[in-house]
Amino acid sequence: MKGVECVENELIELRETPDMGIGVFVRPGKEIKEGAWIGIYLGEVLTEATSRETSCYLYALGAATIDAGTFGNWTRFLNSHCRPNVQASTQQIGKMTVVAFSTLRMIKGGQQIFISYGPEYFDKERLCICSAKNQGHIPPELPVVEYGSIS
Repeated sequence: MKGVECVENELIELRETPDMGIGVFVRPGKEIKEGAWIGIYLGEVLTEATSRETSCYLYALGAATIDAGTFGNWTRFLNSHCRPNVQASTQQIGKMTVVAFSTLRMIKGGQQIFISYGPEYFDKERLCICSAKNQGHIPPELPVVEYGSIS
């Protein structure tokens, strides 16, 4: 992430959405450029020995899971969409590995910021509810997976 433009929190706001709970939006009158780093996923690192399934804010990272339920930041409110405008990647900051989010294209003021949880997240009981229904929506016939295994 060295030498890459990072987004400051004054560009981001949290809002209630009609059907997805709290979402992350670009503030009106602002924009975020393509390729900008917008944040990292913060939380408690759980191993298999400390793993629990009580949080709604789990992110799988290799053998560990990050639980943003108690110690997380605003990135835990990034909702899923089949046509995301942000991507997640693992990045090395010194000796620490983090999940970092960067924009795939410019995001204008008022637009919601989305990542893709991936098809393995959804199953017959947890359907994708994004607005891409007519553009190749994730089909509901996907295998059941463990909750929180977002990739």
